[in-house]
Amino acid sequence: MTPTAPLLALLASIGSQDSRASALEVRETVRGDLGTQVDDILSRLDRLGFCGVALVAKGGEILLAKGYGSADREQGTPVTLDTVFCLGSVTKQFTGAAILKLEMEGRLSVADPISKHLPGVPPDKAGITLHHLLTHSAGLASDFAGDYDPVDREEYVRRALASDLLFAPGTRYAYSNAGYSLLGAIVELRSGRSYERYVREALFEPAGMNRTGYKIPAYRPGEIAIGYQGGERWGTVLERPMAEDGPWWALRANGGVHTTVGDFWRWHRALQGNSILPEEAREKLFAPHVAEDPEGSSHYGYGWVVVRTSAGKRVVTHSGGNGIFSADFRHFVDDDVAIFLASSVAEMPANALARIWRPIFGEKLEVPPRAVDLDGPAIARLAGSYRLPSGGTVRVSARGNSLLLEGAEPDAMAALLGAEGPDGKHRDLVARVEAIVRSAASGDFAPLHAAVQPGVPLEEFRKEKAATWSRWREELGPFRLVKAFARPGRGDVVRSFARLDFERGQRFLDYEWEGEALTGIRMRSEAPRREIFPESPASFFSFEVPRWEAWKVRFEFDPYGAPARLVLPSGAGEVVALRTP
Repeated sequence: MTPTAPLLALLASIGSQDSRASALEVRETVRGDLGTQVDDILSRLDRLGFCGVALVAKGGEILLAKGYGSADREQGTPVTLDTVFCLGSVTKQFTGAAILKLEMEGRLSVADPISKHLPGVPPDKAGITLHHLLTHSAGLASDFAGDYDPVDREEYVRRALASDLLFAPGTRYAYSNAGYSLLGAIVELRSGRSYERYVREALFEPAGMNRTGYKIPAYRPGEIAIGYQGGERWGTVLERPMAEDGPWWALRANGGVHTTVGDFWRWHRALQGNSILPEEAREKLFAPHVAEDPEGSSHYGYGWVVVRTSAGKRVVTHSGGNGIFSADFRHFVDDDVAIFLASSVAEMPANALARIWRPIFGEKLEVPPRAVDLDGPAIARLAGSYRLPSGGTVRVSARGNSLLLEGAEPDAMAALLGAEGPDGKHRDLVARVEAIVRSAASGDFAPLHAAVQPGVPLEEFRKEKAATWSRWREELGPFRLVKAFARPGRGDVVRSFARLDFERGQRFLDYEWEGEALTGIRMRSEAPRREIFPESPASFFSFEVPRWEAWKVRFEFDPYGAPARLVLPSGAGEVVALRTP
């Protein structure tokens, strides 16, 4: 039987896609001085627990493409270029491209009011356009449910449309995951397909991206990187509750798409030409539409951030993450340098690792210390308890080729965190954190709600937090007291730590603050701890990727060669903890 003309066209199209994908195949590469220099930095971090993947290219030539660490530590599976990572909010630019694709098809316009595509839009939101949603200028709060809450499309749209606006549409910028979820709803309504089905057929397949999506790629066990926090297995996003056709709607279209480094490279290359979007649409995608800050140093496009460097050069970028997985992509447009990073370790976020761009442009970057191998007895003999001058105890335990430092007493926590107590520079913040916790313990969650600004009504917020406190009291008994500390974080971020004492145990809170806003909360059942690695038999270090700095300690020995003292850095110089029998 002779193939029909449509079938021949289809076969030719498939062959063309396969040819493009093959031409853009990414293989493990470490090339030239720059590739070697960046590889050395990431290899050092690999020794400290980094699990992730990196790609660096200049002028379309790949200088570095390599996986680091373990995709699954328990199974001993290494990260390779085929390992699948979660992109977080880097997903948003796929949604931006999908809207522009639908505009090309004549199914909508970015100038359309959302009332043209969504039912039940109230008068205060009648002025919101698709352009406003794309540029985070609609005035919507960021979220109206948790990432894995079973909230379907209709309910999520209802919540967003029933919410109070933060400001009049189009008057300023406020990052909103919810705006992109509404765009995802519009993609489904205008295309007649699920969000994932549409972006796969309209964007991913033409770009040769067969390993990108939510559920459709049907990833096999072992293909997806496992997430880790504090050395403990967190798992994967796709192990969390999902709807039949993808994530629930607090995550769909604004985050959570998975991909490989090779697929993302093919996507980047496709956006440099007309195979996915014509030039006019790509100009909209990458245009600096709305200023993100009063200084106008960065602008938001359609799912992309556009930055002008101090030298006047343009960078198109976006990062994403859920506190465990993270991804970061930067295209230095005028120099045609592209950097893609993904991480599955909470303590090593991709946006902080992305400072590897500095050596590429001849700028200096501190190189993390190099960990050395010590034999088991050399590590084991350092284990034990070390008493601080103030009375607290730092416990040291062996962990393979590293040591774990722990201490739940207030002075031990402060020593391990390099944090300030109530008399430090951030004493007002320490007092505020303690006041927020005491109010929450009494059932008043208004101070925490004001600090978080979650975009949900106080009563709904109170129910969620009250359930957490009820669980803590059930497990640990009545609340007794709180002790807080603070220390500078990356950039303008300040981190505060609080130990909550109950009758039968503790809980620990790790807060991140940007100015008056509480932007990150981590709840832990165990005290903060540090894993340290040997530089020599007596000198150990940890390396904090977000702050990009080493924290070093040393052991001192008695005349018989037995460890006698642990010397820790402090704001006043050093603090010496004596080993106890």
